[in-house]
Amino acid sequence: MKKSVKILLGILIFLIVLISIIVLFMYFYPGVGKIPDAGVLSAENLDEKGSFQNEGVLPPNRGSSMPTSPRNKPKGEIPVIKVSDTSRSKDLKFNWLGHSSIFLRYEEKNILIDPVLGEYVSPVSFAGLKRFCGIPLPADQLPDIDVLFISHDHYDHLDYHTLRKIDPRVSQYIVPLGVDTVLISMGIPAEKIKALPWWGTFEKDGLTYTLTPGRHFSGRNPLRRSNPTLWGGIYIKGPDKSIYYTGDSGYCNAFSEVYGKLGAPDLMFVENGQYNYAWSNVHMFPEETARAVADAHAKRAVPVHWGAFVLAPHAWDDPIRGVTAASESLGVKLITPRIGETVDYSDIDNFTGHWWEGID
Repeated sequence: MKKSVKILLGILIFLIVLISIIVLFMYFYPGVGKIPDAGVLSAENLDEKGSFQNEGVLPPNRGSSMPTSPRNKPKGEIPVIKVSDTSRSKDLKFNWLGHSSIFLRYEEKNILIDPVLGEYVSPVSFAGLKRFCGIPLPADQLPDIDVLFISHDHYDHLDYHTLRKIDPRVSQYIVPLGVDTVLISMGIPAEKIKALPWWGTFEKDGLTYTLTPGRHFSGRNPLRRSNPTLWGGIYIKGPDKSIYYTGDSGYCNAFSEVYGKLGAPDLMFVENGQYNYAWSNVHMFPEETARAVADAHAKRAVPVHWGAFVLAPHAWDDPIRGVTAASESLGVKLITPRIGETVDYSDIDNFTGHWWEGID
């Protein structure tokens, strides 16, 4: 056999083995997770192929991909406050932990939202999109969690390694339809999970949780069907406060619908960051984020989904600069704590500093 043929055969065998490993990894590695079988779930926005659909017709994207900013990642150090006090609280307190991870304390309950508390956004713990700031509250330092909400199955919101570390301390999971299958395949007990459709509600210990709609998409495995699980935000209503977390969403009428059906939230955590012209119909630009807050009539709003990972080409601080300017023109009350900072709602208006200024 000629040497060139042997080389080509060796390359072919290598590619076959590599592809086989990738396929096996995507289908069987628990960090990827399984999805519901088509036809198992039932929902108004589920098509005959078992894929969830957004309401209405998606508007066209603004164009092709934006150019990558030379300030895509900060050169200076991002201020991160280590969370030292995790005690329960009757009054509303919260810590933004970077990106979309939020630790809430209210009515003596600990509520955790979209915890991604590792160094990477990835199905594995040692590689992927690397965090560019510190972790204010490591997974092994979290207290017992009464309710953990996951907005959708994307890796920057559902992190297998974080969940496996903290699951023994979590009493209840609330997730959109289909995400329960993903969690169960990762070893999370089914009896701890409540899966909801849009506008579905769940009451626990005096608080009401409602899954709110948004315009987004889902999927952790590119080899499987698109949108196999639902996505959404959460509206938490207590005796004297209401909290609304949007999850990821393009700008749409969902925010005004939330106001119409559930009322004006006292505190809103709103998606702001990781946008691009090429996917502008499923993520909001800063001016749209400000409009979303106005649509929801939120009394105070905290921009999230920025400040920790690079998932889009814009400058790292463009989201907060843009939404700050847009909020001023719309009269929206924006709250901008540093990552990890403990915010007491009774003192919330003192957390409006522009800490990102001066960081290149």
